[in-house]
Amino acid sequence: MPGRKFKGLKNLLIEADYGLKNGLLNAISSLFFKAFEKNSSISKIIVFRTGSIGDSICALPALSAIVGNFPDATIDLLTNAGSADFISLDKLINKSKFNEIINYYGLSKIELYKKLQTSQYDLFIDLTQYDATLSKQLKILLFAKQLGVKYAFGWRVSQTFLFKQYQEKNKIFTNERDRLLDILKANGLEIDNPKYIYDQNPEISAGVQKIIWDKTLANKNLNIGLVIGSKLERNKWPLDYFKQVADHYTDQEYRILVFGGKEDRVNAESLTSDNTMHNKRVFNFCGVFSPLETAQAMKFCAVVLTNDTGPMHLSYMTDTPVVALFSSRDFPGKWYPPQDGVNKVFRSENIACSICIGKGCSDNICMKKISPEKVIEAIDAIVN
Repeated sequence: MPGRKFKGLKNLLIEADYGLKNGLLNAISSLFFKAFEKNSSISKIIVFRTGSIGDSICALPALSAIVGNFPDATIDLLTNAGSADFISLDKLINKSKFNEIINYYGLSKIELYKKLQTSQYDLFIDLTQYDATLSKQLKILLFAKQLGVKYAFGWRVSQTFLFKQYQEKNKIFTNERDRLLDILKANGLEIDNPKYIYDQNPEISAGVQKIIWDKTLANKNLNIGLVIGSKLERNKWPLDYFKQVADHYTDQEYRILVFGGKEDRVNAESLTSDNTMHNKRVFNFCGVFSPLETAQAMKFCAVVLTNDTGPMHLSYMTDTPVVALFSSRDFPGKWYPPQDGVNKVFRSENIACSICIGKGCSDNICMKKISPEKVIEAIDAIVN
């Protein structure tokens, strides 16, 4: 059948694209660095991971695995959220696990090089971003070479936009947490029950608990969290849909806890209705809690309904079930919460403009196609 041959050709070209790019990375890496083995003599390690909240949380299990594999090594963490307004890894992670956490935001390349070069690291581990291009990874590889490390690994091209809608339908994209763990495993590290090593500051926990108790929200079985915002407008479920969910559950005497930044506060206020009793059951915490405080507050929720955004990852990090709403702008699976039978993901299929990535959106049809009724069914399956 001609159709099958064409599909076969597409698949061949896609795999060839991945193979050539990763083959080049592996070849250059083998030229620059010694072959790493688990029993190699390693005393100083630098781990490179950039990104904001979601990127950072997805990397926590991999960082936990690295710490577990090198219990006697000194480990530094190099990070950067890319903006002073974003939450970087050093604001979330348990710092006691590392010798130094270096946020290089604002440093020039020369300043950064001088700071790192004197440390004489043995091993450079790049927890590369899912969408990192070949050229970007080659630059990081060269940077590691300049630092004079003996061993280095982590580079892998994990996505290509060749025949992107064909890939959407036929390729399985591993979520970011598992992808990073797979990279470590492929390089000889043992992956044994890695944990989310986030900062569980007792003072933060006590402060959040006091607020929760003061508002009589201690019974988590009656609390449903909502995350209505997102950095990207294309990732936002319609606010009216969130309101329908809020009305449905406040009518059943559940309490709605709304999480987000201060920019979400006004929209969160619109979730209340003309029903005074409903209003008393909606609690607007947008702009009130820091990310780590939000994580602690989510522990008091039976489930969190959320857009694809940073706080979604905070929820499952704290073992709170997630109902996650994804647009069709990116490949499915990449940023999904753990598929452990507890969490539920919604993403519209057969959208003509899917995998639009950086393009603007005038209608957000993929999010509008996720019905409140189906979402309520998913929440009911968790809370009932």
